[in-house]
Amino acid sequence: MAEGFEFNITKPPKKGHEDVGKWAWTAFDLSRSWRDEELKQCDVWRENYKLFRGNHWGNNNRPNNVTVNLFFSNVTRTVANITARHPVAEVVDLDGTGADDAKKATARIKKWWLDSNQPYKLRATTLNSEIYGITTEKSVWNKRTGEPGVVVCDPFAVFYYPGYWEDVATQCPAVCHATALDPKVVENMYGTDGVEISETYSLLGGEREEVIGTSSYGMTRNASPLGEGYTSKPVNTRAGVKGDNALVVEVWCRDLSSKKTKKVDESGIETTVDEPGYPGGIRCITICNEGNKALSDDANPNL
Repeated sequence: MAEGFEFNITKPPKKGHEDVGKWAWTAFDLSRSWRDEELKQCDVWRENYKLFRGNHWGNNNRPNNVTVNLFFSNVTRTVANITARHPVAEVVDLDGTGADDAKKATARIKKWWLDSNQPYKLRATTLNSEIYGITTEKSVWNKRTGEPGVVVCDPFAVFYYPGYWEDVATQCPAVCHATALDPKVVENMYGTDGVEISETYSLLGGEREEVIGTSSYGMTRNASPLGEGYTSKPVNTRAGVKGDNALVVEVWCRDLSSKKTKKVDESGIETTVDEPGYPGGIRCITICNEGNKALSDDANPNL
């Protein structure tokens, strides 16, 4: 890190600068400490998950104390009611010149809804919302299929920059998405080496795998692996995997910097104009090794 480095969330270092990784890690660490230490939001989520699993007595065996899990009942009922109604998207031709195109687009949307497994993802995001009180969906562009996609993120894997944002999409200066991956996988994915092991199990809520439900009427009291049983499957986090994993963090931040671009008009006159350095002002910095290694630094890949 360069001497005299000062963190400023509104002014990330330029691409290629030696402080890019540390800047991104600082943004992530501030977001993590805000969520886990100041707000203690993860403590609430863990307790909610225990209630949902019927763990009302802790992991102690109390065969004579059987509780009625109204929380589980309410959550599953709400999820069933919401997912039973399939959302409808329709393209309407307003000027009367492309009625057939509108019908084709509507049919394509319906096909995409089923082909991309959106009904399951709707259930997963609704379940997250009901259990934890929050859900985060990450929109992506699938270059292979040429279609948009949606990733339902585990709440423990998403970190918002400190502050009270009425509209996160337009106001929050940074949102981080953390993933636990095998170091060799990361090295192969990004064509690098020296990826280090980090503590990811507790950070990403892996303790939920150890929660044991209530036993009654011959039912077994088993710990439930994340993604099985009644829980939604955390996507791209591997939070429940104990082992030697690397912590990979995507830091999505706002960068309103501009760049000089030369343009030639129809008469052949060349002019220099200022253009946004990043489309939409969004930049994605991916890091590991606590910011000592920047894996990638790109404009919004979805644009």
